[in-house]
Amino acid sequence: MKKHFLHSENGSEVFWQIEISGLSLILSSGKTGFVGKRSIRNFDTRDQCLKEFQKLIDQKTKLGFRESDHVPSFRTLTGKSNYLETWKSIVNASEPKEALRSHFQILAETEECKELLDRIISKIDQVYIEDDQFVFTLPWHHDEETSVHIRWNAPYLGNIHSSVPYSLAKFVSNFNGVGFHHDNDDFATLSVQGVSAYGENRPARIIGDGGWEEDILEEGDDWWINPLAVVEKDYGDIQSFGAFDESQNWYVFHPFIKNKLGEPAIASVYHGSCEMEAEIVRFGMGGFILREIGSWILNIRGYDLEKDLPLSGGPVLTKKFQEFMAKKAVALSGNHPIIAKRLLEYDWHSLSFAIHNTISDWVQSLQNSVKEKILVIDTYWDDAGEIIFLGFDWHAGTDYEEAMSEGANEIEYILDFTSFYKTILGTTFIEELNGEEVIGILEDDYAITRDILAYLSVENLISIVNGEEFQKLPRDEKGVYVAYSHYHDEEAEVAYHSSEKEIKSEFIKSLFSADEKGKPAKEISESEQEILDDITGDVLEDYPWVWKSTIEKSIDRLAANFQENKERYQREFNKILEYKDKASSDEEEMTLMNLGMQMSSAALNRFLRENKPDLAGWVLHCYNEIYQTLGISRNSTLKGNETGTSYNTAEYFSGDIIVFIAKYGGGKYLPLLEDLLPPDIQDARLAFNLACLNSLEKNKDNLLRYTKLALSLGKPKKDFQDSDFNNFKDDAEFHSLVALH
Repeated sequence: MKKHFLHSENGSEVFWQIEISGLSLILSSGKTGFVGKRSIRNFDTRDQCLKEFQKLIDQKTKLGFRESDHVPSFRTLTGKSNYLETWKSIVNASEPKEALRSHFQILAETEECKELLDRIISKIDQVYIEDDQFVFTLPWHHDEETSVHIRWNAPYLGNIHSSVPYSLAKFVSNFNGVGFHHDNDDFATLSVQGVSAYGENRPARIIGDGGWEEDILEEGDDWWINPLAVVEKDYGDIQSFGAFDESQNWYVFHPFIKNKLGEPAIASVYHGSCEMEAEIVRFGMGGFILREIGSWILNIRGYDLEKDLPLSGGPVLTKKFQEFMAKKAVALSGNHPIIAKRLLEYDWHSLSFAIHNTISDWVQSLQNSVKEKILVIDTYWDDAGEIIFLGFDWHAGTDYEEAMSEGANEIEYILDFTSFYKTILGTTFIEELNGEEVIGILEDDYAITRDILAYLSVENLISIVNGEEFQKLPRDEKGVYVAYSHYHDEEAEVAYHSSEKEIKSEFIKSLFSADEKGKPAKEISESEQEILDDITGDVLEDYPWVWKSTIEKSIDRLAANFQENKERYQREFNKILEYKDKASSDEEEMTLMNLGMQMSSAALNRFLRENKPDLAGWVLHCYNEIYQTLGISRNSTLKGNETGTSYNTAEYFSGDIIVFIAKYGGGKYLPLLEDLLPPDIQDARLAFNLACLNSLEKNKDNLLRYTKLALSLGKPKKDFQDSDFNNFKDDAEFHSLVALH
């Protein structure tokens, strides 16, 4: 028995898989599309194995992991070293076109792709091998006496980095790049660059060449530019992978739009408009290359690259929705920059599948209970204090107004967005999150997240209405309406009728205007903030409260735009020394001392979890500069960002400093670490991190010392299977401490 689960972490989709094999559990986890880490747990009885199987599934479900219907087989993508033999067999085949069709089948991602591949294969004139490239020729539609030579590079034979979209990784493991050459031109009219390893024994990354000029984007005016700033990226983060029109225009991966595979969508950048255009969402790299061959060389039409995903039965994450979501996130960023960033990095692809599956299950349940002809499917939020549940109802009749006037039939709140809100609000440590708490955090901006979720849900509902399962229900012959309202006592708006092809534009404008502006908070300048703090501090004589309030805003500001706000953060952080001098009591001095360490520790932990080493390093640098003047308290406590559990601040801070040093260097912080370490460590996490650090530094005595301590404080032995301990994996003394058997 095998089960596969998916979850979104920091904008990336990760998987967790569990399999029963005899009296063992095989556990796998990692980034979706890649092999990840694997471990095995053995048991004495089948009953023990089954109990642990269910226990682990329950734990992952509570953490927001969603079970997937698709259980992939794990295989590392890499090319085959005998590719030349394969190529020669194609060239010499008695039926070369059949051999070509079989070899290039890896490009066919859909039935439409297979049809197009057949049309291309039928037009091929010559097939040959030259300069370690597989080449075939096609007649150019402008002048059929001129041949276009399509040159396919040899496959990439090494490991491929996880940042490479899966469809591109699959392509380069067969052909590491391709170029279209008119007649005998050496320079390719169109090229896809492939991947290359930048350093010995390092996985390959995308070759961003082809004359790519990222600065050209500064001259454009695209909708995605503002969201790019929200996620703290710039034009340099736009990844080019190919060029066309003799490198005057380029192919790039879109920073926000994802294709149906959940990968960054392919887009074009033209030097004339200086903007990204024609995002491709219906297929990945294989389908893209087939369509470029068909349209550029053979003038085969009818395979429009720019079409959005159809609402035709399956899960959908349309371009329209993704652009809508990004604009809404920008509106949210004025008041909630971190939440806006999380929205933009959220795994919407997986959420759309979860929404679709849940609504589909509800539709199937209606097949057994509904006898009347359905005219309307109605959906709205549970506004009775739990505004994180979206309900669905159906109405029978022959007239829309009459059917709706009869009120609710049997509303079921089937879509539960608790996990979504926990992730974007950063409240995963709260076991039970309710609507009141969501409103308390977002306030009026709740409407932004509500509209995003409703838009995605309505699109998937419409797709289901057009699917095969819905057709099994009794329904009105003229078609079915899909209606939505924000609350049950509002008049519902018709979003769609099944006799039409698209969502009604007036519905979008009425309820989900993408141009709606948020309510950006007034940004207070540094000088204004300083004056305000001084007045508040002098009047209230509560300098700890004033400093804490200011530094919390400064941390969020730092997260929103690091380069712009780093110096301001340091000045506002250093203000704590001035307040310490003004403190009227020893107790207030101690409070400030504690706050300096607590806020630095919490910020360091946050930026480490968000994988932002520059921000984490800056927070650490600012504290390191003044801690000897500020002082260190051994009795300070704080709550963990993820668990909400109280920890000794010095121990918690030390544990994260060790993580920073081990991961990013930073040996200059070792004296700070020594000053923070308590003589009697009580935190298993800290002892474990010290063991990791000493393993990496090959200090055996300290490794054994802290390993024993971590184990005595409750750290599981399995945690010591981490690769950080590879320097001592064959050491007998270390092995005797951590061996699982």
